[in-house]
Amino acid sequence: MTLLLSEITLDLAHRGTATADAGDHHRMLMKALDHALGGKVLNSPRQEAGLLFRDEQTSQGRRLLVQSRFPLDPAALGRGYRLTAQREIGQVLDHLRKGQLVRYRLVGSPVKRLGKTNQRRELFRENGERLSSKEHTRTLRGAEAETWWERKAQANGLTLNSVHSTETGDIVDGKRRIRHPAVRFDGLAVIDDVEAVSEAIINGVGRGKVFGLGLLSLAPGK
Repeated sequence: MTLLLSEITLDLAHRGTATADAGDHHRMLMKALDHALGGKVLNSPRQEAGLLFRDEQTSQGRRLLVQSRFPLDPAALGRGYRLTAQREIGQVLDHLRKGQLVRYRLVGSPVKRLGKTNQRRELFRENGERLSSKEHTRTLRGAEAETWWERKAQANGLTLNSVHSTETGDIVDGKRRIRHPAVRFDGLAVIDDVEAVSEAIINGVGRGKVFGLGLLSLAPGK
């Protein structure tokens, strides 16, 4: 299958780019994929495009790492966003092997569902439809967050050899008034189930994928 990994450099000299939140990034990226989607009316255009992304700070500056099934239109990225790299990674899935040692990175939203509460909370589907929920959640931190990721990793075909967690600050969409707690997980793991790992790479892990969460990155372990 076609699977592209793109790198977008953010020029923080542009005020709009410097102040953009995860929701802004999502809307910009979907606009850059609109032509490839052919203007279709879809229930979940993000899933159709296979869009996952992660906002990262590197030694060279800030960037968006973007995974999609279709190429991004550089002209639709807007001021302050520059497509600096794009490569096909679909063939990487063909080289995954049971027992293989890999380095991983994931920014996820570790929470625990606590059942129902009388306090109402506004939620949205990926297509923007407004929902209402009484479900209450508690954010997990530290060792609890790492335990959450160990369970998620196991369910997605990975056994963790090591895990290092870093709180990255909440992921927000100011326009929709949505906020997700976020933690970055790095370390080494062994592939136990190739099919499950492939699905996790293609579809992402956990909640908040619209807002830059859930992109699983793997590289050969050392």
